[in-house]
Amino acid sequence: MQRLLLVLATTAFLAACAPQPEPQIVEPVLPDPIESYQAGVVASEDGDYAAAVARFDEAASQGHPEAQVRLAQLYESGQGVVRSDSEAARLYQLAAEQGVPFAQDRLGDFYSRGQGVPKDDKLAAQYWEAAANQGVVDAQAKLGYVYEQG
Repeated sequence: MQRLLLVLATTAFLAACAPQPEPQIVEPVLPDPIESYQAGVVASEDGDYAAAVARFDEAASQGHPEAQVRLAQLYESGQGVVRSDSEAARLYQLAAEQGVPFAQDRLGDFYSRGQGVPKDDKLAAQYWEAAANQGVVDAQAKLGYVYEQG
């Protein structure tokens, strides 16, 4: 009996002294941005703007430019979220930096009016020019007006 207790105590001691494996860091699995974007489109078309916001946000936070634009539009209109021009401008900015012409045009509009960003006619013209160079007719017209006015 004493021998059994000695074996058990030794085994317990060795187990306690053995090096413990490093804890595994598990990275969160992010949803596929394309699937999230597509689900956001469906939700938006169904009029479920709260769900659209959630799904577009999943994709937008992973850099999906079309999701950034769609989410910006929802913030601009206040559908599914509290209306926020500054958040809309931030999202349009992210998409504009990725070369999305619609976002460049809208960001130019925001800067020309001081909507959610400080009013800056020079930046407005720069964004309109970027959009105009990609064939956005509205941006071309706005830029033409800026040049006409001097």
